[in-house]
Formats: sequence, C-alpha cells, structure tokens
Amino acid sequence: MPTRAGWCTAGAGIVLMAAASLLGYPELGVVAAGCLLAVAVAVAWTLSAPRVSVGREIAPARVPRGEPAIGAITVANLGRRPVRLRAVERCGDRRLDIELPVVQGRGRRLASYRLPTGRRGEIDVGPLRLVHGAPLGLASRGRDVAGRLTVLVRPRATHLPVPPIGRAGSLDGTTSGHGRGSPVAFHALREYVPGDELRLVHWRASARTGALVTRELRDADRPHATVVLDVHPASYGAWSGGEADAAFELAVDAAASVAVAAARRGQPLRALLGGGPALEPSGGGRAGAEQVLDRLALVSPDAGQPLGAALGALRAARTAGLLVVVTGRLAPAEADEVGSLRRRFERVLVVLTGGGAIPSEPGGIGWIDGSSLAALLAGWRRAVAR
Repeated sequence: MPTRAGWCTAGAGIVLMAAASLLGYPELGVVAAGCLLAVAVAVAWTLSAPRVSVGREIAPARVPRGEPAIGAITVANLGRRPVRLRAVERCGDRRLDIELPVVQGRGRRLASYRLPTGRRGEIDVGPLRLVHGAPLGLASRGRDVAGRLTVLVRPRATHLPVPPIGRAGSLDGTTSGHGRGSPVAFHALREYVPGDELRLVHWRASARTGALVTRELRDADRPHATVVLDVHPASYGAWSGGEADAAFELAVDAAASVAVAAARRGQPLRALLGGGPALEPSGGGRAGAEQVLDRLALVSPDAGQPLGAALGALRAARTAGLLVVVTGRLAPAEADEVGSLRRRFERVLVVLTGGGAIPSEPGGIGWIDGSSLAALLAGWRRAVAR
C-alpha cells in the first residue's frame, strides 16, 4: 500500500506525464516514468512480507500514576535476510511509533518502549501492528501481531503512619490487646497453610474441593477506618481548569494513601464515594489494599453524589475507629456536619486538597493541608502525633 509520500510521488508522476505530452518535453516524461516506477517497485517490495515471529509483553499490569509501565517487543527473524521493521502500538487515544532495530538473518532483537501513565484509569493497549516498509518510504504493509491488553493506572499512594485508635491504642497502629475474650467472627475460607490450627479446617469444603481449606477468623471488635472521598465537582472549583483536575487527583491520591495505611496494618476499612454506595469493605492486609486501589483507579467526578449525603449516612454508624474525610474545600454546613460526627468516631481527620484555609479552631478535628503529597505527609504526621 503506498504511503502518503508514495501517493504524492505517483501524483507528481501523472502530472509530469501530462505536462510532457502537452508541452512536448520528453525529459519530463522520463522523470514521470521514474516516479511511477519507484512507487510500483515499492509496492512490489512490500508484497513479500518478511518471515518473523513477534512477541509482546507489558509490565506491570497495575501501576501508580506517573510511574513507568514498559512494553517489550521481541522480534525473531526466521529468514536469512536482514529485516528492518517498525511497530505501531495503540495506547488509549494515542499512537506510539516504535522503531525496531535491524534483525539479522536467524537473529533475535528486543525493543522496549514506555507507556503513558500520566492519567489515572484503565488504558487499552493494542493491538500491536508490525509495519514492513519499502526503501524511500513510498509504500508499507502492516499486520496485527499482538492483541489488546489493559493497564490499570492507579492513584499514587504515599506512606502514612496509622494513628493510634482503639481501646488500647498505641503508636504501632491498631490495637491487639483485646484478650482471650475478644469476639471473633468468620471472615472467609482460604487454602490451608502449614502451621494453621487443625481445628479451623473446614472438612466439608475440603472434601468438596479436594484440597485442605481452613476458616479465616477476624477480630469482630477491631476498630474500623472509614475514608470518605468527596467526588462532587463543586468541591474542587469549576470543573474545567487544570487546578480543579489537580485538586481532585490529589484527593484520590490522599484517599488511596489512607486506605493503604489502614490495610497495611490489617485494619478493616470502609470507603465511601460522595453519597454513592460504599466500596466493598476490606478486611485489611495486602489483598485489601490492592482491592481499594483498583476501585479508586476508576473514580471520576460525579455531580450527583454530594458529600453531605455520605456524612449524613455516617450519623447512624456506631462509635468506632478513625474517620478521614478527603475533599477540595468544605462548605460551612459540611464542616458543621463533620464536627457532629466527632462523637461517633474516636478520631476525625479532614484532608483539604483545594488549597483552602485551615480553620483556626479545629474543634477536636485534625485539619490537614493536602495541596501536595509532601504537604499531606507533613500535615498527617502532625495531626496523628497530637
């Protein structure tokens, strides 16, 4: 198939051929014939596709926003002649042109490229197209050699210390001294690991699956961490400028940081997005953190989910643990509503990412400037140290 340069060359050849005929200049006819012949040879060149084997891998499949995700293309030349190829990768709404090194006969070469991860969310990658071009770039031929993949760009989470909460709070985070009488409840079934107590083996499920399965119990009295992420655009200014976008992304990063901090300590977590349904509760641990990060990766502004709806729903919550509200700016009525929740939670922290003024009278609430991840970390440390 002729390229744009090939079509232009062919068009010039036709024009020159007509000019030679009308003006009686045979020299123009020779130039025109050369242009048309060059395009014809280029098209014929691309008809015989090189015999190659192509593999493509992308890692990691989940990546924090702004961190590198790398694609790697392996090209194996099955023929004897050297080949020069080019690859085209679709990445969301962008097109990546990848120049591949010359692959000698019976040889193998590797090329890598970086995927754009500056925007949070799901990125569709592929299909990967291999392009075989003719000399002078007058014609090319392509074919898809690898299918579609998905890369999940998550929010950036910074390391936050867990504030001491619970009946026997300590600087190490969640409490562990509930004693032998601490209530426990069934959480889930999981595969047996050497060292687990045999009394917890679920024999009926083990017989059904053909592998030992044990009950996983959780302390039902452990204090929860509740994080509320405000997704209403009005809380971040006019939702059209870069500042509002940046404030919202910082809010998602802050919510992710709190969620990871709680999950890292094995603390049960509840996450609410505006007035919408709560995310599935997490039992803590690495799996819980991964689950919350996956869900936060797909969060977007929603004018139908005001923060007040989530705060109102928390009035019925039993007194427990930590409450963190993440927003751009708080309206006076919303600030009063957060203050009314102080009696239902052992600790209440509010993170403001819109650069608003921090109240001079905290009223028993930890107010944190979250206008940058560095400010969030510094303000968080001061708040939890009180």
